[in-house]
Amino acid sequence: MQAALENVKRGGRIGVVAWYAGPVEVDMNLAVRSNVRIYAARGEGGMNSGRSLALMSAGKILADPIITHHFRLDQIHEAFHTYTERIDNALKVVIHV
Repeated sequence: MQAALENVKRGGRIGVVAWYAGPVEVDMNLAVRSNVRIYAARGEGGMNSGRSLALMSAGKILADPIITHHFRLDQIHEAFHTYTERIDNALKVVIHV
């Protein structure tokens, strides 16, 4: 979350579709000074993450900078292993169908 705050542009938006293992420390003064909007959505389905997906569809949030790994469909087991074990600091893993 701190990295997102440090990299979002002034007046930008952050869509949080994640579960953290525990409390998260961030510099909220940075968010306030930069007029950043933070949207949280439970990633349990299309309806719950609709706002984030709508912002992405409108080009307001760019996903490409946070995608760390790409896999083909036949590599799905490796993709899930990479994501769950955070191999090579996996953040967002994409499976191409």
